[in-house]
Amino acid sequence: MYRLLTGATGLLGSYLVRDLAAAEIPTIVRPSRFADPASRVDAILTHWEDEWGRSLLRPIVMEGDITQPLLGLERTDVNWLRRNCNRLLHSAASLTFEEKNGEPWRSNVDGTQHVLDLCGEAQIPYLEYVSTAYTCGLRNGTILESELDVGQDFGNDYERSKVAAEGLVRDARHLSAYTVFRPSIIVGDSRTGYTTTFHGFYTPLRVAGALLSAVRLEDALNFDYLALLGMSGSERKNFVPVDWVSRALLAISSRGPLANQTYALTSPAPVEVGRLRRLFEQVVRGRQGPMEGQSGSRVGTDLAGGNGRSPGLDAFGTRFVEQFAVYRSYWRDDPDFDTSNTQRVIADIPCPQITDPVLQMLCEYAIESNFGFPPPRLEPLEFSARDWLAQFPASQSASGSDADGFGLVVTGRGGGSWHISEDGDGNLHASPGGAQARLRARLNSESLFALVSGRTTWEGAMAQGRVLLMGQVEEAGRLEAFFGAAPIGKGRTGR
Repeated sequence: MYRLLTGATGLLGSYLVRDLAAAEIPTIVRPSRFADPASRVDAILTHWEDEWGRSLLRPIVMEGDITQPLLGLERTDVNWLRRNCNRLLHSAASLTFEEKNGEPWRSNVDGTQHVLDLCGEAQIPYLEYVSTAYTCGLRNGTILESELDVGQDFGNDYERSKVAAEGLVRDARHLSAYTVFRPSIIVGDSRTGYTTTFHGFYTPLRVAGALLSAVRLEDALNFDYLALLGMSGSERKNFVPVDWVSRALLAISSRGPLANQTYALTSPAPVEVGRLRRLFEQVVRGRQGPMEGQSGSRVGTDLAGGNGRSPGLDAFGTRFVEQFAVYRSYWRDDPDFDTSNTQRVIADIPCPQITDPVLQMLCEYAIESNFGFPPPRLEPLEFSARDWLAQFPASQSASGSDADGFGLVVTGRGGGSWHISEDGDGNLHASPGGAQARLRARLNSESLFALVSGRTTWEGAMAQGRVLLMGQVEEAGRLEAFFGAAPIGKGRTGR
């Protein structure tokens, strides 16, 4: 059976896609102005392929929107999910702190209700929900995994919306079971610093960059933005690296009991805000080089006022307070998070410690990537299995496991998984699925291109080990017949 994942293009979602790439995963992503959903997921996995040096399986992609009833899915998609999917991992969310254009309520509360409605309509019995450790609001002391709404005050609308959404999950009677995951503040990769989002932890670093474009370096480093945010520096923040959150979440998913449990994914060693400030200063100084009096200034000595301060500094401070007041609640002192349930299941997967070298790596990555701007663009594909197989319309009756067909699994860019079948009139159909077929063929995009372009034959591909057969391999004649009869097309994407 399949697992449906929402939020696949977010930071955590991109790691979940990577870590689940060995299985067919129907994936729902939002439409984009820059690329269609399948191409966005393809880009995520291409990044990991380049890093790992191996070809990865593409999930099944269903275009949807969590703010729409039944996630905006077509009826055929809902029917497909009813036949093939038994678990939904809901990771999509809005991180908006203050209500704006209906967010975060539209995505976090209405979106979660739409997910629950889909579970009912598609008869998906198990829901895994990514909440947040900050459902605790402004509470102090120790926060138990079993607690949710105990009358606490909240620091922002994001926290309120996540409590409301988690309440919907807990009250859903049509689910056989649910699992709630509560990560704290997710930062970049603990080994590489990689991230695709630059809010929260990265905000003070961006402020430092903005300061350096307006005032002298020494003034920027002496700018006490912690005091302007009402902080002393002793506040603790609970950071967890995204690679660990994904690994821990999926380990709990596979090991933990399906018994309405909540798991806190937090660090036992929070980081003091004052330590972060010193680290930010160290990174900025290191990138600017040694200063010699005023010669280290970004803007020159002519901007110095009579008191030796850059005249724009006080004005910047005023604007800073106005623009970042929303982060006052974010940078408050964190409570202690109980992780009893988590420790019972994944005591062997401890959270990596956020040391100074790790913090510096996270900062350096953010600066070197210019905080994610401009976003990387993929080169157009020479060949796409997805486009090539579009010439065979999906069968309305195919379930992905019909005995008269076979599964075709194509790894690499432009790949995916399909169930190939033939109707009574001899027409070929390529439908989403294939993982449950009695006969399955697995190959990468390059090998498929070689086959359909005539650069190699089925016999040649088999002799070269370019095709892996699984299941009832004695029926492999079906595959040979398919590649012998299928029209040869270039499958160019045009993107």
